[in-house]
Amino acid sequence: MRDALHRLEGIGVVERKHPRGICVRSWTDHDAVEILYLMDALIFLSVKLAVGRLTEEDFERLEQILLDTRRNSESEAVDRSLQLALDLEFHRVIAKATGHARLIEQLDELTLPLDLWPKVFLRRILPDFSFRQHTELLAALRSGDRKEAVDCVVRHQQETEALELVLFGDTPPRTGHTDA
Repeated sequence: MRDALHRLEGIGVVERKHPRGICVRSWTDHDAVEILYLMDALIFLSVKLAVGRLTEEDFERLEQILLDTRRNSESEAVDRSLQLALDLEFHRVIAKATGHARLIEQLDELTLPLDLWPKVFLRRILPDFSFRQHTELLAALRSGDRKEAVDCVVRHQQETEALELVLFGDTPPRTGHTDA
């Protein structure tokens, strides 16, 4: 139990309040941006390492996620919670293909705040945007060209930053990876 609380404290989910003990902390846009910075870095690394390691089964799963994303984006009542889950699963499939246990663990750990404070993250979810970016990334991954896949991720991180500046100007921008 103590180890679990230390891990939760380490990722900012709980905080120590002396003499009361440990409390779940409130979450801000700044906290969300910090998580998204880390996720961007892990996504960049997972794509870089996954090129050439994804199986046909992985590609089929990624295509199914894209199909579900398209259905959601074309729905009259877009489900942003579903889209967040689809986005996370898309990147989880890529990360698992790397075989890098710590990368997978860190990515999974960072998704906990998204589950606990979805309202902070859900307003950033745009299914059409996700569909286009993930379609392009899947094509780059299928090509087997590491540079093409990494360039695709960098471009997407820059697009996401620009979009967030327009939609959420009061939130500090994220910076995409520039060194491939």
